[in-house]
Amino acid sequence: MLRVRRTLASVSLGLTLLGALGVGGLNPAAEAQRRPTRPSSMQTRSSMQARSSMRPRSSSMRASSMRSGSSSMGSSSSSMRARARRVSAAYRRQVVRWHERPSAAAVSAWEAQTPPPLVFRPVRYLGEYALVPDEQGLFSEYQLRAARKAFTYRDALTHDVHPRLMQLAYRIVREFRVPQLWLISGYRDGSRTSRHGQGRAMDIVAPGVSNAQLARFARGLGFAGVGEYPNSGFVHVDIRARSYFWVDSSQPGGRSRERQVRRSEAQRADRAARERGEQAVPDVVEVDDSEGDEEADADVGADAGTLPP
Repeated sequence: MLRVRRTLASVSLGLTLLGALGVGGLNPAAEAQRRPTRPSSMQTRSSMQARSSMRPRSSSMRASSMRSGSSSMGSSSSSMRARARRVSAAYRRQVVRWHERPSAAAVSAWEAQTPPPLVFRPVRYLGEYALVPDEQGLFSEYQLRAARKAFTYRDALTHDVHPRLMQLAYRIVREFRVPQLWLISGYRDGSRTSRHGQGRAMDIVAPGVSNAQLARFARGLGFAGVGEYPNSGFVHVDIRARSYFWVDSSQPGGRSRERQVRRSEAQRADRAARERGEQAVPDVVEVDDSEGDEEADADVGADAGTLPP
C-alpha cells in the first residue's frame, strides 16, 4: 500500500512538471506565451488604413510645396520681365532725348565761333569737351587731350584717340550743323581686337539727325567702319584700312546680331577717298571686319543724359 502511494506521488509530480513546461499542450497559457503573436485581420486592416491615410497627406504636402515653388518662380520671372520692360522704356525715352533737335539759338551760337568747335557730350557723366581745330580742320596734340578725357571709360581707363577719327567727327558736325555729338561709347576696355580699345571707334548720336542719315553720310567718308544699331539708337563710326558697313539689330546690352550690308558701296567709298588724296590708316592688328563686341547699356539714368557707373 505504501509502494502504491509512492508511485502515484511520483506520477503526479511528473505530470505537474510537464504541465509547467507546456509540453503536449497541457498548459495553454504557457503555450500562448511561447508562440509568436500574429496580428488579427482587423488590426491589419486598421494599420493599412492608417498608412494610406498618411500617404495622401504627404502627397498633398508635396504638391502644395511644388505649387508654392512654381508660384514663387513665376512671380520672380514676372518681376524680371516687368523690370526689363521698365528698363527698355527708360532707354527708349533716353534715345528720343539724344535725338532731339538743338535750338536755333544753340546752332547760331556754335556757328558764330571761329572756327566752330567739335563738342562731345558723354552720356555716362556730366560735362562736355570742346576740341578747336585749325584752319584745315585738324586737331593738335593739345586738343586731342580733350578727346582722350571725353572718351574715358567708366572705370577711368582711357586711350589716346586717333586724330583721323576726330577729323571724321568734325566733318559730321559741319555737315549736319550740330553743336555737339552725344558720345554713347568711346574707349572701352575688353577685346584686344576692338577698335574701341584702340582709340579708333566711337558710338555717337547727332542731335536732330536720324541714325539712317548719319550712317549714310559716314559711309561716304571712306576707310571707315559704319554700323547702325536701330534698337540701341546710335551709329558706330571707326577708322580702318578698308571700309565695312553693317546693321546690328541686337537690344541694348544684348548679344550682337550683326549683318554686313552694302559691300559694293564700301569699295566705292574707299576708291573715292583715294581720289580725294586721302590715305587709309593701317589697322593696329589683323582683325575681323566685325565689331561684334559692340554693346549699349540697358540701364540708363534719367538725369542729364547719364548712364549709371
